[in-house]
Amino acid sequence: MVGELRRHDGVALGEALRALAAPLPGVRIELIGADDARAATVAQAQALLRVAQEGLTNAIRHGRAGHIVLRVEGSATGLLLAVEDDGAGILPLSEGNGLRGMRERPAELGGELRLDARPPRGLALRARLPVGMPP
Repeated sequence: MVGELRRHDGVALGEALRALAAPLPGVRIELIGADDARAATVAQAQALLRVAQEGLTNAIRHGRAGHIVLRVEGSATGLLLAVEDDGAGILPLSEGNGLRGMRERPAELGGELRLDARPPRGLALRARLPVGMPP
């Protein structure tokens, strides 16, 4: 990661996201935008990767998802990581340590985490980090 930062264009997330998705048998994971995704800082990269890891784990373990879309989008206003599944999760969820941690990581960097239903079934988790957040 240090080498990536020295290039002054942020931290590439694609390889790390592919590594998170690769060892998960029994579920089809679709990566969108991973090849071009870059976090401005190591703190941003860590926060998004932890959210992705926990989101994938929850979609499989608790939601029993068969298909998950892991999407990363950058814009002039910030960076979005979405974990969208076809699992059995129903809102509202009881908030344990995993979900609490997922909310705290983006919040510490000026961002937010949202969790929405995806009719007819499944959940969409979206972590947003703004541009120009604290180091």
